[in-house]
Amino acid sequence: IKSNIKINKTISLKLANDIKKIEVDYIAKYKNFRILIRKSGTEPLYRVLVEGNSVKNCLIISSKITNRIKKSIDAG
Repeated sequence: IKSNIKINKTISLKLANDIKKIEVDYIAKYKNFRILIRKSGTEPLYRVLVEGNSVKNCLIISSKITNRIKKSIDAG
């Protein structure tokens, strides 16, 4: 599952570190899934990739990650 999170402001170093921590947390929690969160090099986006053996579970995990990142961006 691939999803994008639009960024409407400059990402501070603290916020970038918070997003990296979110990635590390989810990788540790869901060891049977491949999780990648990265900033796009060409667009004002964060890209979220979740791969695993169940599309349903990938959708759920992707949604959780996306919501958590959006909350961090709004708070930061």
